[in-house]
Amino acid sequence: MSDRMAVMEHGKILQIGRADEIYRAPASRFVANFVGPINEIPLTGIETVGRRRRGRAGDALTVWLPNGETRSTNTPQTLVLRPEVLQVGPEDLGTDNRLPGEIQDVIYLGANSECRVNAGPLRLFAILPSAAAARLRPGERVNVGWNADDGVLVDAG
Repeated sequence: MSDRMAVMEHGKILQIGRADEIYRAPASRFVANFVGPINEIPLTGIETVGRRRRGRAGDALTVWLPNGETRSTNTPQTLVLRPEVLQVGPEDLGTDNRLPGEIQDVIYLGANSECRVNAGPLRLFAILPSAAAARLRPGERVNVGWNADDGVLVDAG
């Protein structure tokens, strides 16, 4: 058994590290998708506000980005969110980012459930404990939230 792994594409090593490191901090969209499911928010621009960075997605949507990100603002970027970092509920979630949305579907998976949410132009999915997801119904208006540091910024390519 190994405690490190490499992710390759077309014979080229893209990232080497522990499985949890690669899962939490993928080097690219390909690596992120390869090691597990993701939500993607394409960003049309990035700006600095005080000591934080904020990304624009589409015409009216803005989201706070992870602290410490130093990627170039000149190349298209995508914010990657793992489904387990998203929170869903009708109440104020107390997260850095919060988008209004509507439940599309709730899929029971045993201990967890997959909750699909339409949030404006975005189609997001969250993995929630089934006990929490049981109160959510298709068509219900909810908030989808996550903390800025739970996202990963990668090149859009």
